[in-house]
Amino acid sequence: MAAFQQKIEVIVAFKGLLAREVVYGTAGLLLLVMFVFLYPNYTPHPPPYNMYMKNALRSFYTGCVIFWEENDNDIFCDQETAFKQLYGEDPLPLKGREEIAINGGGTSATFSATASHKMSSKKFRINAQGEVEESPGLKPD
Repeated sequence: MAAFQQKIEVIVAFKGLLAREVVYGTAGLLLLVMFVFLYPNYTPHPPPYNMYMKNALRSFYTGCVIFWEENDNDIFCDQETAFKQLYGEDPLPLKGREEIAINGGGTSATFSATASHKMSSKKFRINAQGEVEESPGLKPD
Protein backbone atom coordinates (compact mmCIF):
# COMPACT_ATOMS: atom_id res chain seq x y z
CA MET A 1 0.00 0.00 0.00
CA ALA A 2 2.87 2.36 0.79
CA ALA A 3 4.34 1.84 -2.67
CA PHE A 4 0.98 2.62 -4.25
CA GLN A 5 0.65 5.79 -2.14
CA GLN A 6 4.15 6.78 -3.16
CA LYS A 7 3.30 6.32 -6.87
CA ILE A 8 0.21 8.51 -6.47
CA GLU A 9 2.31 11.25 -4.82
CA VAL A 10 4.82 11.08 -7.69
CA ILE A 11 2.01 11.32 -10.26
CA VAL A 12 0.43 14.30 -8.45
CA ALA A 13 3.82 16.04 -8.20
CA PHE A 14 4.45 15.36 -11.89
CA LYS A 15 1.03 16.82 -12.83
CA GLY A 16 1.85 19.99 -10.84
CA LEU A 17 5.24 20.26 -12.51
CA LEU A 18 3.70 19.66 -15.91
CA ALA A 19 1.04 22.32 -15.27
CA ARG A 20 3.72 24.87 -14.29
CA GLU A 21 5.79 24.02 -17.37
CA VAL A 22 2.74 24.52 -19.59
CA VAL A 23 2.00 27.91 -17.99
CA TYR A 24 5.63 29.09 -18.17
CA GLY A 25 6.05 27.64 -21.64
CA THR A 26 2.91 29.40 -22.86
CA ALA A 27 4.03 32.70 -21.32
CA GLY A 28 7.47 32.32 -22.91
CA LEU A 29 5.94 31.52 -26.28
CA LEU A 30 3.65 34.53 -25.99
CA LEU A 31 6.62 36.80 -25.22
CA LEU A 32 8.52 35.38 -28.16
CA VAL A 33 5.60 35.98 -30.53
CA MET A 34 5.16 39.54 -29.22
CA PHE A 35 8.89 40.23 -29.73
CA VAL A 36 8.88 38.85 -33.27
CA PHE A 37 5.83 40.84 -34.34
CA LEU A 38 6.43 44.07 -32.42
CA TYR A 39 10.21 44.48 -32.73
CA PRO A 40 10.24 45.22 -36.49
CA ASN A 41 7.91 48.16 -35.77
CA TYR A 42 10.21 49.56 -33.08
CA THR A 43 11.93 52.75 -34.12
CA PRO A 44 14.47 54.11 -31.66
CA HIS A 45 14.73 57.82 -31.03
CA PRO A 46 17.35 59.43 -33.21
CA PRO A 47 20.39 60.84 -31.43
CA PRO A 48 19.94 64.49 -30.43
CA TYR A 49 22.66 65.81 -32.79
CA ASN A 50 20.13 67.72 -34.89
CA MET A 51 18.75 69.40 -31.77
CA TYR A 52 22.29 70.33 -30.68
CA MET A 53 22.99 71.94 -34.05
CA LYS A 54 19.71 73.87 -34.09
CA ASN A 55 20.23 75.08 -30.51
CA ALA A 56 23.77 76.22 -31.30
CA LEU A 57 22.54 78.18 -34.32
CA ARG A 58 19.71 79.77 -32.32
CA SER A 59 22.15 80.75 -29.57
CA PHE A 60 24.51 82.22 -32.15
CA TYR A 61 21.68 84.26 -33.68
CA THR A 62 20.34 85.38 -30.27
CA GLY A 63 23.79 86.58 -29.20
CA CYS A 64 24.10 88.56 -32.41
CA VAL A 65 20.66 90.15 -31.96
CA ILE A 66 21.66 91.31 -28.48
CA PHE A 67 24.97 92.57 -29.89
CA TRP A 68 23.20 94.56 -32.63
CA GLU A 69 20.71 96.05 -30.16
CA GLU A 70 23.58 97.32 -28.00
CA ASN A 71 25.72 98.49 -30.94
CA ASP A 72 24.76 99.04 -34.56
CA ASN A 73 22.89 96.75 -36.96
CA ASP A 74 25.58 97.24 -39.60
CA ILE A 75 28.41 95.79 -37.47
CA PHE A 76 29.53 92.27 -38.38
CA CYS A 77 28.74 89.68 -35.70
CA ASP A 78 30.71 86.46 -35.59
CA GLN A 79 30.43 83.40 -33.39
CA GLU A 80 32.92 84.59 -30.78
CA THR A 81 31.12 87.92 -30.39
CA ALA A 82 27.73 86.24 -30.09
CA PHE A 83 28.75 83.71 -27.45
CA LYS A 84 30.61 86.35 -25.42
CA GLN A 85 27.43 88.42 -25.54
CA LEU A 86 25.40 85.51 -24.16
CA TYR A 87 27.81 83.82 -21.78
CA GLY A 88 30.50 86.37 -20.94
CA GLU A 89 34.25 86.03 -21.29
CA ASP A 90 34.34 82.42 -20.11
CA PRO A 91 31.27 80.86 -21.77
CA LEU A 92 29.85 77.59 -20.59
CA PRO A 93 29.85 75.13 -23.48
CA LEU A 94 26.50 74.25 -24.94
CA LYS A 95 25.56 70.58 -24.61
CA GLY A 96 27.13 68.73 -27.51
CA ARG A 97 28.76 71.97 -28.71
CA GLU A 98 32.31 70.62 -28.78
CA GLU A 99 31.43 68.39 -31.75
CA ILE A 100 29.59 71.06 -33.77
CA ALA A 101 31.21 73.12 -36.50
CA ILE A 102 29.54 76.51 -36.99
CA ASN A 103 30.42 78.80 -39.86
CA GLY A 104 28.96 82.19 -40.65
CA GLY A 105 28.00 85.53 -39.26
CA GLY A 106 27.04 88.89 -40.70
CA THR A 107 25.16 92.08 -40.05
CA SER A 108 21.51 92.10 -39.03
CA ALA A 109 20.53 92.23 -42.72
CA THR A 110 23.05 89.70 -44.09
CA PHE A 111 23.38 87.21 -41.23
CA SER A 112 23.57 83.53 -42.10
CA ALA A 113 25.30 80.55 -40.53
CA THR A 114 25.54 76.80 -40.98
CA ALA A 115 26.14 74.06 -38.45
CA SER A 116 27.24 70.47 -38.83
CA HIS A 117 27.88 67.76 -36.25
CA LYS A 118 30.61 65.19 -36.73
CA MET A 119 28.20 62.35 -35.88
CA SER A 120 25.38 63.48 -38.19
CA SER A 121 24.98 63.48 -41.95
CA LYS A 122 22.70 66.52 -41.77
CA LYS A 123 23.59 70.18 -41.87
CA PHE A 124 21.43 73.11 -40.75
CA ARG A 125 21.43 76.81 -41.56
CA ILE A 126 19.94 79.93 -40.02
CA ASN A 127 19.07 83.11 -41.90
CA ALA A 128 18.85 86.81 -41.00
CA GLN A 129 15.27 86.31 -39.72
CA GLY A 130 16.38 83.61 -37.28
CA GLU A 131 14.73 80.76 -39.17
CA VAL A 132 16.53 77.42 -38.86
CA GLU A 133 16.17 74.87 -41.64
CA GLU A 134 17.89 71.77 -42.89
CA SER A 135 20.34 72.37 -45.71
CA PRO A 136 19.82 69.51 -48.16
CA GLY A 137 22.26 70.91 -50.70
CA LEU A 138 25.12 71.31 -48.23
CA LYS A 139 27.50 68.44 -47.54
CA PRO A 140 28.68 67.90 -43.94
CA ASP A 141 32.27 68.90 -43.22
